[in-house]
Amino acid sequence: VIESLKKLLTSDDNVIIAGLINDGSGAEFIMIMETSDEMGMRKALNEAPNVKNGFFNLKIHSFSGPAGLKLEPIPR
Repeated sequence: VIESLKKLLTSDDNVIIAGLINDGSGAEFIMIMETSDEMGMRKALNEAPNVKNGFFNLKIHSFSGPAGLKLEPIPR
């Protein structure tokens, strides 16, 4: 799953963390990303084949961290 989603990323995007979850929330997978083009990322994710065919039910939430927050992305 992560590898197929990484194909949607541009050189300016980073996956901060991604993985399966099992907390009873109904969600099965979470991915936190950093992008300079939020609208472009939303469009790419919404047009991904497994989202379009209903395999994934996508929910996107914006998040802004505090000034000075340093994120270290997962190496590609």
